[in-house]
Amino acid sequence: MAAPAHGLNKRSALMKASRDLKTAVISIERLSEEALPALTDSFNAVPGVQSVDFSVERSVAVVEFDATRATLDDLLRAVICSL
Repeated sequence: MAAPAHGLNKRSALMKASRDLKTAVISIERLSEEALPALTDSFNAVPGVQSVDFSVERSVAVVEFDATRATLDDLLRAVICSL
């Protein structure tokens, strides 16, 4: 028996969404604990950002984003705007 058409469309949409989800690891010189709230706000203001995590030890931000809604340039601008 065939699956309902709406079920196929939903599965197809989920597969497409997972293909569009990208992870960017952005190096941020002299990243400090004090900068994290402003950086978090700035990244979250970018449409399509799903999650943000930081490693102060490694001076990086790890950002998951929907590549159909945001670009790496958008993420880099978010860093610059938060400084």
